[in-house]
Amino acid sequence: MITVHLRNLGMTPQKIRLIAKLIRGKKADEAVIQLQAANKRSSIPMLKLLKSGIDAAKRKDMDEKSLVISELIVNEGPKRKRGYAMSRGHVGTITKRSSHISLTLSVPAVVEKEKEVTVPAEQKSKTPKVKTPVAIKKSVGKKSTTT
Repeated sequence: MITVHLRNLGMTPQKIRLIAKLIRGKKADEAVIQLQAANKRSSIPMLKLLKSGIDAAKRKDMDEKSLVISELIVNEGPKRKRGYAMSRGHVGTITKRSSHISLTLSVPAVVEKEKEVTVPAEQKSKTPKVKTPVAIKKSVGKKSTTT
């Protein structure tokens, strides 16, 4: 498992998450193609980060064809506040947002072992109680006769 980080990227997390949704859970090769075709400004740093993760996996002798994006997290970074002049001496604020991206690449397990369900010994010895049906008597009300 390889994790790469990109800190203090000068783009809002909301815009980066649009691209992150496209590639989350895909194979690394498919994600590269998807990012190259995306017409978003935030796809460029995401592509650089993904290629950096693929290179790091190569250095650790992992098969790059079988790499999968197992986790992709986009968090808020520090905010910078700027001011601009408004009428009557007021100052408006502009918030410059930044992002932190964390990308985890992994090789999926080829054979997943099935978990065996074991029943505790206490439950094996107990026999379930069977409820016997109870006869219900219907109560018949008196008929009122009016003449």
